[in-house]
Amino acid sequence: MTFEQLPDEALFEACRQGELRAFEHLLQRHRQPLYNFVCWQIGSSVVADGLLHEVFLRVLEEVRSKKQRASFKTLLYVIARDLCLRESSQANNLGDRHQKGPTRRIQNAIEELAIEEREVFLLREYLDLSFAQIAEIVGCDRKTVKERMRNALERLRQEVV
Repeated sequence: MTFEQLPDEALFEACRQGELRAFEHLLQRHRQPLYNFVCWQIGSSVVADGLLHEVFLRVLEEVRSKKQRASFKTLLYVIARDLCLRESSQANNLGDRHQKGPTRRIQNAIEELAIEEREVFLLREYLDLSFAQIAEIVGCDRKTVKERMRNALERLRQEVV
């Protein structure tokens, strides 16, 4: 079996055994979806680039720690979420991120969601994670995740219609 065919967990275990090519495959496999998630959370591609590098550095630290705390994908998005929250709290005045025009209407509406609702919406709709996976990433129960998703969808419907 080649690295491309291995599931994330097998690649992560290979990383723990010192196989750097396995980490390269994980990075390649998750780079774009993770970048999209971080970009949506932060609203800046420049900042997202830096955070993406930091996420993968922290994942490498987890590889070196040899402690299996969660699935690879959960670990990846927990780290990304934490860094995004930190970045958001440090940014006092980002200026007006909102552009005008019909092509930005949905994006602006998503950016206006409360962060808890936005992250659930993005993890579900753009990364196709289950409610159970999202609950593990954001640290709450599935019922709360479903409620946040329902609220996000309702707010988006009100904004876009």
